[in-house]
Amino acid sequence: MRIIYLTFTWDSKMLRSAKILRVLPVFSRNIHTFSPVITRTQRECNGFSKKISFSIFRNVTTQSQSFKSEEQTNILPASSNPTKGRKTPKLSLDKALYRLDLDVKRTGRISKRDVLEVYNEVLRLGSVTSSQALMLIRCCGEFLPEELPSERTVLVNSIWRTFEETATPLDISHFNALLKIYLENGHKFHPTEFLAKLEVKGLEPNRVTFQRLIAGYCETGNIDGTGKILEHMKATELPINENVFNSLITGHSRTNDMESAVNILDIMRNAQLEPSADTYSALLCGFAEKGDKENVLKYIEDGESHGVYLMDRDVLEVIYTLTIHGHTDHIHQLLSRLRRLTGYNQDAYNVVLRLVNAGQDDVAYTILQTMTRGTMPDGTLAPVGYFFLKQLVNMERPVEKILAIAHDLKEKQLNEFALSKLTEAAFSFNRLDHAKAFLYAMREQGQSIRTHYFWPLLVAYGKQGDRAGIIDTMKMMQDMSCAITFETIADYVLPYLEGSDPLDLISDVQELGYQLVPVVSPIVAHLLYQSKVDEALAIMQKYPVKLFSVQLVRPLVSAYIKTGQLNECMQLLQYMVDNTADSRERRFAVDYVGQFLLEYVKLKNADNLDELLKAMASKGLRISSPTTEQLHQLMKGQVSQSVAQLLDGMVTSQIELPALESSGSFTTHPRDMNVEELESHLLELRNKSMNVRGVLRHLLITHCRLKNKERALEIKKELDLEGFRYSGGMYAVLMEMATSMNDLPLAMQYKSQMEMTAPEFIVDAHKIINLASLMLENDQLSDVASMLLEYSHKMGDTKIKEPLQNNIWRLLNTQAAKGDVEGTRVLSDIIFDKNFAVPSNQLMGALVKAHLVKNDIAGAIETYQGCVTKHKFTPWKNELFRKLIEQEDSENLQKVIDLSSSVHGELNTLFELACAFLETDRVKQAKKIIDVSRPKTTEIR
Repeated sequence: MRIIYLTFTWDSKMLRSAKILRVLPVFSRNIHTFSPVITRTQRECNGFSKKISFSIFRNVTTQSQSFKSEEQTNILPASSNPTKGRKTPKLSLDKALYRLDLDVKRTGRISKRDVLEVYNEVLRLGSVTSSQALMLIRCCGEFLPEELPSERTVLVNSIWRTFEETATPLDISHFNALLKIYLENGHKFHPTEFLAKLEVKGLEPNRVTFQRLIAGYCETGNIDGTGKILEHMKATELPINENVFNSLITGHSRTNDMESAVNILDIMRNAQLEPSADTYSALLCGFAEKGDKENVLKYIEDGESHGVYLMDRDVLEVIYTLTIHGHTDHIHQLLSRLRRLTGYNQDAYNVVLRLVNAGQDDVAYTILQTMTRGTMPDGTLAPVGYFFLKQLVNMERPVEKILAIAHDLKEKQLNEFALSKLTEAAFSFNRLDHAKAFLYAMREQGQSIRTHYFWPLLVAYGKQGDRAGIIDTMKMMQDMSCAITFETIADYVLPYLEGSDPLDLISDVQELGYQLVPVVSPIVAHLLYQSKVDEALAIMQKYPVKLFSVQLVRPLVSAYIKTGQLNECMQLLQYMVDNTADSRERRFAVDYVGQFLLEYVKLKNADNLDELLKAMASKGLRISSPTTEQLHQLMKGQVSQSVAQLLDGMVTSQIELPALESSGSFTTHPRDMNVEELESHLLELRNKSMNVRGVLRHLLITHCRLKNKERALEIKKELDLEGFRYSGGMYAVLMEMATSMNDLPLAMQYKSQMEMTAPEFIVDAHKIINLASLMLENDQLSDVASMLLEYSHKMGDTKIKEPLQNNIWRLLNTQAAKGDVEGTRVLSDIIFDKNFAVPSNQLMGALVKAHLVKNDIAGAIETYQGCVTKHKFTPWKNELFRKLIEQEDSENLQKVIDLSSSVHGELNTLFELACAFLETDRVKQAKKIIDVSRPKTTEIR
């Protein structure tokens, strides 16, 4: 195995710029006296050269990935971990902050909603600890990429005022955090005024304070102000680190003095401080602001020649700078430099949001398309761009532009559901005009529009008190052939029309051409809940349409209990029974009068029940026998003789079915029983000499699923003796049981019987795949291939929706374990060509494994290379690593490493290679690889 060597390259030349000397006279004259207090920042990158062709890497933690900073490595106190119980009022606040910290570490961003939840909790408590305040401040900058910088600044200023009003203890770290947020948000501030505030508070600025004040001066190109602070730092012997030099580069760039900006690199090297990727990023952004593409590319090469390689987020930052300064024609060469290493998607996500906020949607869309797509549980590629579409809606981009992007996403097969997600986003941001436009676009594309799609529109207009908007939405529903339902009027229209005359709504609906049935019923219910019985009765009499009676029972009971208007309520009840718009099935399944009585008894027991029953009887109202039983159970047998007689007189045989709310007196259906209950129920039925066929059927299915083979076969034998006719589904269950018990002859027997009994029945795909695996174990490859092809033909165009990844892996692995390369390839072709599954890293591994089992290294690597080239998969890579290490085949090992690096990046590949060395007991070589791939930082004192 070839050895990876670690080297460091230091530039010994010192080049001084006359302009730099003039700007920083003290610093340049005393460069050597400054050296002892020059320190390195966290993010430093050392390179290593090697014979295996890897590039140099950086792997560091920065503030954009966690809440850690130069001042405090762990913001949350140990007790704030919610897994540790603390009985204090601030527990929920600690939990919320802990979640924010996890989100930042995982994705580098949080949502404003989560920050506001924490802020509201602070307002509720009226106090906050110093560490909690510090963390909340840090949440208001670049961790909120969805929000505009100005809005983030407003948020942090509001939070700061709250801290001052609640006398929260604030020290210099809080002021430094506020400075950092101002810098991240591009908020202009006056360093002298800031220092004056510190003096009033009695706080002493520290190194970090001055560094950020320097950054503030440099952002505006104020080099003179920077020089004064450097003078002060020199006098007080405060250390100067890389951040100061990076700010100076930015400052010179803002004054169009790129020569001095470049010379900062040499000054750093003369001070024995190597420029890092952050330094080069600042310089490249300076050139990008000017649109100087040549120098951007030149200094990327210069950095690499000094062992500094930009990470993807650095390149993205340069692209962002080029774009917002109007130089979008220069970005394509930089896009080609993206390596898309681990974490790239999160970096791209944040930059896309920033670009949209800056109005650069086209470049944002370009970067979106470079993001690596995830996979769904069924192995298909996940749709992309939801966050991008959501942000476009939030920023109120023109509808035409958003729809064009959604259409392009669908055309490129990146997101089939873009349009529906756009509609959802428009509702969430209350962009009502956008939402309506998207609904029309959905209809034009042939998507079904359902009534509930309009509910958010109705609520939004209702909250605004916009009656015209509500009516327009109902008209829009009519245009799209969407029916107005009871729920629509009751829950999303009437609650927002308080004070208006219900008759006006009925007139509006009539003008729109809707039927009155779905409108009158909710209006009656609404009036009844308000105890306006007379108005409800008047509406019903004026518009004698059929009612949704089942929806009116409960409000009618409520109105009767509150008003005691017995005669009017009985008129309404009688009309509900005689003129119901409920379906025929519902009509015969619901005892409306009985439901009224049940609701009444639940609320009032038997109070005045005899009076109510007499009124019902006088109207000729009837109840069912099951309802009578339930009433007796509810009243626990405490029924007076008069009430019992009235109930018996109202019973009719014309209502056969029980009321909707069962009292639990009916026997549990066998499909809802477990195996013990089924066995007991079987004995009970046999003792009563009753039909047991249904229970036996359920028992057979249950025992098959529990893999109780002996008991299942006993039950099947009993059913056979009774001449039971099995369905295709039951034979499929039996076949699955036999397959799981490795009984191939029995499984094939049931499969044959299934096909003869139900030729059109299509068994679940996983059952066929599992049976195929068992057949392969018995060397029936040709039969398996025929069976799979036959099953695919039977499925036709029907898409297999089951997640079959693991089942198919067992199938392919069974053949690969025999070293049968050709057989494994045949099966793979059938699986992928016939859409049983899409190619994946796991499934493609069987092809490589088959070669390795035969010890065919050349064939394994050729197959591996084909997977990398065609699918960007690296199947069975670790096994290849181990095999080649054991054989000391450095040439082929190098080839596998290069192929892996092209997909996963070199650093990830290095760590996987180190693991392979450990697994083959080559600890020394593994340690060398880990040592050279680990980032190193060295402080110069």
